Amino acid sequence: CGVKVSLPKSATYSSLDATISNWSATSNPAYDIDLFYFTKSTMKSILGINDWEGEYAYQRPGYIRLGSSSNAGVLYTPATQLIEEDGCEVIVNFDACQFNLSGDSATERIKVQIIDEKGSVAEEVSIEISGYGDSPTWVSLSATFQAVKSVYKFAFVTEAGHPLCLDNIHIYRSSDIPDNEIFGHLIDQYGKPVAGVAVSDGFTVVQTNNMGFFHFKPSSDAYYIFYSVPAECNVTIDSKGRPGFFQRYKSSQKEYNFTLSKRTGGRERECLLFGFADPQTGSDAAVARFKAQVVPEVKAYAQAQSLPCYGITLGDIISMGGSTNEEYMFYDMRDAMHADKMGMPVFQVMGNHDNCFMNKNYPAKPDATSSNFNLKIQRPFEDAMGPINYSFNRADAHIVGMRNIQWLTGDNCATANTKTCFTKEQYEWLVADLSLVPKTKMVILGVHIPLYNNGRVGDGTYRQEVLNLLDQFAEAHVISGHLHYQHNYDHTRVSSSKHKIYEHAQAAVNGASWTSNINGDGVPNGY
Repeated sequence: CGVKVSLPKSATYSSLDATISNWSATSNPAYDIDLFYFTKSTMKSILGINDWEGEYAYQRPGYIRLGSSSNAGVLYTPATQLIEEDGCEVIVNFDACQFNLSGDSATERIKVQIIDEKGSVAEEVSIEISGYGDSPTWVSLSATFQAVKSVYKFAFVTEAGHPLCLDNIHIYRSSDIPDNEIFGHLIDQYGKPVAGVAVSDGFTVVQTNNMGFFHFKPSSDAYYIFYSVPAECNVTIDSKGRPGFFQRYKSSQKEYNFTLSKRTGGRERECLLFGFADPQTGSDAAVARFKAQVVPEVKAYAQAQSLPCYGITLGDIISMGGSTNEEYMFYDMRDAMHADKMGMPVFQVMGNHDNCFMNKNYPAKPDATSSNFNLKIQRPFEDAMGPINYSFNRADAHIVGMRNIQWLTGDNCATANTKTCFTKEQYEWLVADLSLVPKTKMVILGVHIPLYNNGRVGDGTYRQEVLNLLDQFAEAHVISGHLHYQHNYDHTRVSSSKHKIYEHAQAAVNGASWTSNINGDGVPNGY
């Protein structure tokens, strides 16, 4: 808790990630460790906070409890030595939670102070915190200070008899982050920064610096802020059973922080990747069949393996089209593909049947968060499943999921109204994402419609440019669906590529649209 992380031109003080799902306001305070009592100097060293000071500041599992039932608490940061010039504006962000042993709701107050070189309070901001009784909730708070000098410290002060919990203290110069940019930190489960990780909004890609810090200007069309899961980290699972590598973007929010979980022993040497093409559930009966047949079979198969398993769908999760609104099935299918039920984390790719409900009576219309109808019609899929274009790393492979279908008009979701292609923005995103990947890596691109050129299959814009990007790597594969039969294709047969690009067009999970146990070519339903 309170690990100091130094950034160029700013300072960050990040604690361990606090988990309060099982925490009670009546939890036993005997578990507290007094951080600043002289006998606990070893604990301060272990936590990396030797240069912090305080009174009545206690270490609890993943956060600090400040103050006690009868004493005011105070926590002093080190001097902000990394502020280069005196007199700059500084922003202090932190998380706070009420600690009320009685379980009663109350209004608490915390003071954030600047302490000058003489030990006097140079400036103070008082912040009111609503009490939550026996249902504690973290809130993110912020205070801004003017004319801060490099020798100043910051203090967090509670009132006697009103203890609070503190976590994730971040201090930075406002000039470091332009008004139109977002920023954040990536730390591991021990509070240490995670460097060199790609962070994106689906349009721009940046990399965390050696202190786990990032910042960039998000697109007005941004829907999520997310990172590319490093190979040496576990795939975090969120409360809905999805790979939890993203946060919903809000135009009013500037800070996006992520806690990653480092793998014991580092990255895997090998793993298994499952491709699930075209579940395409168009009825409640089809969803039930997916849950009853596919899910238990996949989990049993995964549990029988000696290697770790990961999955990626290849589009057409549901079967949207015509005059029936089936968007609710996104949530049924998301629940069915919960990591615990499938025995593995499952990433998602969007297909042509995964658009929002639209027809001539219900056309898709751009709005404030979607500048064109192609973005508009992917929002229900994003809400349920997560980002549309993203990447993650497992073993020595860099795996990318992308949408490669565009609709020509906003009032008809028929297949004839589609074109197989990537947009200019998608291609530029992929260029930026792959620019951070060593050319010695294997790259796997997951899409819905195959990229090999066979009539309308793979005939769209930026197809060849994407293949050229993949051609730069030591080994490259494309995994796709859409056909509802199995087909393997060696792209080097029709190109002068230096490296082999091999495409695996997979048979459908739903076989012959859930009317049989086999696909049209006789391949069994499956993956």
